Amino acid sequence: MSKYLLGIGFSIFVILAIVYAITPDSGDAPAQNEVVKEKSAESADAPVTTKITKEELAGKPVASSTPEAVEEKPVASTDTSVTKEITSLGSLNVKEMMADKAIGSADAPVTMIEYSSLTCPHCANFHTDILPSIKKDFVDTGKVRVVFKDFPFGNLAMAATMIARCSGRNYVPMIEALFQSQATWSHSDTPFDAIAGIARLSGMSIDDVENCLDNEPLLRALQVVAKDASENLGVESTPTFFIEGVKVPGNLPYGDFKDLLNKALAKKQ
Repeated sequence: MSKYLLGIGFSIFVILAIVYAITPDSGDAPAQNEVVKEKSAESADAPVTTKITKEELAGKPVASSTPEAVEEKPVASTDTSVTKEITSLGSLNVKEMMADKAIGSADAPVTMIEYSSLTCPHCANFHTDILPSIKKDFVDTGKVRVVFKDFPFGNLAMAATMIARCSGRNYVPMIEALFQSQATWSHSDTPFDAIAGIARLSGMSIDDVENCLDNEPLLRALQVVAKDASENLGVESTPTFFIEGVKVPGNLPYGDFKDLLNKALAKKQ
């Protein structure tokens, strides 16, 4: 019964998020009155390096590259070194915000990791069209745990990612709402208003959103994760997946993901 109510609540959250993205309420959200110069980090070696402000949310959505062949060789995890570097930033709050966000049992035999950018159309397609089937067939049955990692391209994606991280336990429904309404907020003339409207549904005020964008340790922590993924794991585009350490670049049809997940499960038997 609780899972049923949670599902209803999440659906309502997403529907309201889309409504807010289409018609942001400017009564509480300050309007963005000027055209901002573009600061786009469209490749893994061009990370966002400056403080994000609401006046700088003018990035363009970046599509991922076309899917490549799956690399069968497992890639070593570097989570321990990344965690140490994030801890060195000196903010317990940031460490908590950067903790793994996932769906599925921690005891699931197979772990699937996704690196995504909130302005990536292929990532949105995965979350809206493919992930629900993976959740139904593999996550809800206790077979697979899906971990979400951030690899934002450009200031707009970075800002949305920071706000999602600041939403705490609402991170997963926040990114789902942002992916489902991506076509609207990512092309908005007032992206701050659009994203802030969605954030309000998770209980964040306009002040919370602005304070989040001022959180430089969080910005640096997200840069650390993206840099590590690029330099040590070979992530170059989004979405990129790792299924039990095997790199899977690009979005795939559900049938292909199903085959890869079943293959990984078979190795666990």
